[in-house]
This record gives sequence, structure tokens and C-alpha cells, in this order.
Amino acid sequence: MSPLYEILLLASFILGIYLSVILFVISRYNTLLNKLLGTFTFAMSVFFLIYYLTNKKWILDVPFFAGSFTPVYYLTPAVCYLYVRCFIRDEYRLKRKDSIHFVPFVFHLIIMLPYLFSPMEKKLELAQALVQSSDNFQNYNTSFIPEKYHLWARMFLTIIYLLLIWRLMLGKYYRSFINKNKALYSYAVRWIQLFTFFITLMTILGVVIKLQLFSSGAKAPLYQGNLSMIGLLVCYIGLLMYAIVNPVILYGLPQFAQFKTAAYTGKEMDVQKTMTDNYAVENRQENEVPDIPFERERIEEYEQRITQYINDNRPYRNPEFNIATLSKALNIPQHHLSYIFKHHLKQSFVTYRNTLRVEYVKLSLQLGKGKELTLEAIGESAGFSSRSNFFTVFKNITGLSPAQYLESIRINS
Repeated sequence: MSPLYEILLLASFILGIYLSVILFVISRYNTLLNKLLGTFTFAMSVFFLIYYLTNKKWILDVPFFAGSFTPVYYLTPAVCYLYVRCFIRDEYRLKRKDSIHFVPFVFHLIIMLPYLFSPMEKKLELAQALVQSSDNFQNYNTSFIPEKYHLWARMFLTIIYLLLIWRLMLGKYYRSFINKNKALYSYAVRWIQLFTFFITLMTILGVVIKLQLFSSGAKAPLYQGNLSMIGLLVCYIGLLMYAIVNPVILYGLPQFAQFKTAAYTGKEMDVQKTMTDNYAVENRQENEVPDIPFERERIEEYEQRITQYINDNRPYRNPEFNIATLSKALNIPQHHLSYIFKHHLKQSFVTYRNTLRVEYVKLSLQLGKGKELTLEAIGESAGFSSRSNFFTVFKNITGLSPAQYLESIRINS
């Protein structure tokens, strides 16, 4: 193995592990994006580590690495697709149907359990075969399904996910993402473009190498420092370095590029905050203004959409109405809505919803509904789930019980 190839493999492994640890440790902002990207960098690091150990023949000393991580190769394409999708659409949580993307990984992991718990001698046997020739891997079975079929399945799965990624990159969501973020979040745009370019390059290279492996029956590893593999390593290291020198990416872009305003006057200062700045948020002076995670125009748009939806549909009358259902109805990420209510409307979503329900009850009583319905029935029609909750919330907001408020209306009349 050439010194250059050895250095690149080690650098890819070390940088990838370093970045994946940071991404898994950070629990701020959009943690879904962090975990997806961390899973990808960890899987790639393990991939490069195994080839380094194999080419150095050190895998004979740690035979557990021989074949034990092959289920991860099913996971990587799905994680890349989900990362690009959630990044572009600004999603913070996977949907229930997204679990289908993890079925191949779980299936392969289950059928490999006998091998994973087999004696170390069996793993050493595979390690010795890999050291002799990479071609031996496709002829070795770690489950009841021959490994060569897994190689074909992973190759087709990778191609399918690459097509899905490019479908996203050429679709309306990406165009909308570009229009909203190219001015304020140019580094986010560059990042997702670089990430997609790398995934495309990695897929093409992987397919070429697998086809060579299937067709030529190579008797020596095809990965020993050829130009294609070196090019892949250089691109991967460049990708990792871009993320490391732009730490705001690790917070789950695009919504968390930090901007300040001067007392909400609209005078925005384009200041990209660093990771250290974010940890100092809690130590701000009272006269300072909270960070705005997206541009003012988007805040105003969100407010208009929320107000229009509430006025048109009165969803608060549904006892099950919560911020998650509002997020789904408006197609606005839930963490965006939380920010709008907390920092812009200066109240929690629950307070906002309860105020709407109380106003509905007050209007109903003013219109004479108290003559036709009981107070409990009016509270139920406003969306309150129980009598006690209705009376408690109503008195907290108005200072009067529903009966006292109704009596005040009668006196005033």
C-alpha cells in the first residue's frame, strides 16, 4: 500500500470519527440532521478503517472487523437520501413511513446474528481470505444468503437512492430552498451541493469497482490505492473539512444560521455565529435581543399563514389540536412554530390555543348561547377536553369563572 493511500485512509477515518462524535453529542437545534450526518460519517469511517486494516494485514489481529459491519452498507444510502430530503425540506422528525428505509439494514442484521455471535475462529477465517484476495469476500457467506447477492442488492439499492436524491435536487423543494436561502445561507446551499456531488461520485465509483470485481475475478484488492479510490478519499476529506471549518453546519442547517437584530427594528446584521457564540446565549444581557434563526420575511409569512388558518378553520375547537397538527396542516416545521410563538408572539402555543378557546367561549356567551346550552357544553364546543380544565383556564385568563362572566353579561345587558 502506497504511503499516500495509507495517509488518506487514516485521515478519512480520524476526521470521520471526530465529526460523527461531535454530531451525536450535540443535542441542540435540528438533532435529526446531526444524527443522520453522524451516521453517514461513522459508516464511511468504518468502511475506510476496514480497508486500511485489510491492506496492512492487521485485520488478522482484529478479525471481528471482517464482515461484521456489512449491514451498515445497507444503511448508508438510505441515510444519505433522508439527510438530503430533511435538509432541503427543513424537516426535524422522520415520518412513520420512513421506517421502510431501514428494513434492508435490519433484515441483514438479523440474518447475520449467527455469524456475529460465532467463535472468533470463523471471523479469522474470513479475515485470512480477505487478506489473500478481495475477490474471496463475494464467495464467503456470513448468512444463509450468499454474500455476492448482497453485493448486487447493495449496488442496486445505492443506485435507486442516488436517483431519489437527484429527484429531490431537481424538484420544486430544492428550487424553493435555493430561492429562500441563497442570499442569507449561501454556505448551506454550497454544503448540500458538495454533499450531493460526493454521494454521486461515491456511487459511481462503487458501481464501477463492483462491476470490475464481478467481471474480472480479481485476485488482488482493487482498492489498493488506484486513482479512483484516491480521488474518492480526497473528496471525502474535503467534504469533512468544509463541515469542520463551517461549524454552523453541525447545528442542522438551514434554519439555524444565526442572525441578530437591533431591538426588532428590522436592521439586520449578517453575523454568522460560531459554535462558541451559541453556547453563550444564556449569558446575554437583558437589553440584548434573541437570535433570529431565519429572515424576517419568513417570520411575517409564518404569522400570516397561522392567522389565516386559525380564522378560516378554527382548529382549536378540536380537543386534539396541538402544535404538531398545526405544523402538519401548514407544512411548517414544528420547531419553527415553537420559535414564532415563544420569541415573536411572546407566548407558548398552549397559551395561544387556550386564549383562542376562551375568546370563543366569551363570544358564544355574548351571543346568548348560555340560554340554550350549559357552560360545560359551550366549553366542550370550544375545544376544552374537560370541565375542570375549562373552568381553570377560563379563570386564569379572564379573572372570572364562566358563571361569573355570564352573570356580568346579564348585568351589563
